[in-house]
Amino acid sequence: DNDQRITFDVYMYISEQQESRNYLSMYGAFYGSETELKSIFSNWLSLEPRYSSFDLRLANQMYIEKNLGGPDNPFPSTTRMYVVSALTTGITDAMLDVLMNCTRKGKIDAGLDIIYLKGSLKTSSAWPFPSVKFDIAPGFLWDSPDDDAEGLAWGSAWRNMLFQVSGDNAIGSYLNYIDPYLENWEKLYYGNNLPRLQSIKLAYDPTNYFTFPPVSYTHLRAHETGRN
Repeated sequence: DNDQRITFDVYMYISEQQESRNYLSMYGAFYGSETELKSIFSNWLSLEPRYSSFDLRLANQMYIEKNLGGPDNPFPSTTRMYVVSALTTGITDAMLDVLMNCTRKGKIDAGLDIIYLKGSLKTSSAWPFPSVKFDIAPGFLWDSPDDDAEGLAWGSAWRNMLFQVSGDNAIGSYLNYIDPYLENWEKLYYGNNLPRLQSIKLAYDPTNYFTFPPVSYTHLRAHETGRN
């Protein structure tokens, strides 16, 4: 927990219809030597429940991109996906109940990704949440545009359930996912840094040449003129 060189993801899939498909996967990166990593993980790997497979390799970006493709992960993907996010300082028992409820519902499949951020903390940058330890980021997936409403509804409902039981543990959402249905996105994406970021934006890009949702020109102009 104290080694800042480790970052990893935990991915969990739960199928109420096919328990044989259930699995828990962990993958990540370590910025150090293979010998050091094996030493750090040796005690952890001996704990119960035991892992079914463990693989350690030196990987570069080319290797990662090459192995992400294939029949199971076609690119570009034809699957429709809605990703939500909760940046949290911890995980409580009440939150665990919601995490275990991240399952298939009707035609909407779901997979839960828990990203450990301890080694990624930045205290002197625009990153607004230095106390965050986890990015809880499930993906809700379906195949047909006809099921868009159902998929978006299940994803939004699950995200809201998690925030409701998280209390002070959930303090933000990860900007990279761009959730267009996230309420209070200004606070959840930027924390207390939004006013400073807005002032920089207005100083160096007053005509909004560089733009990307959900940063709106109207919102920035309202800040500039002092209107709410």
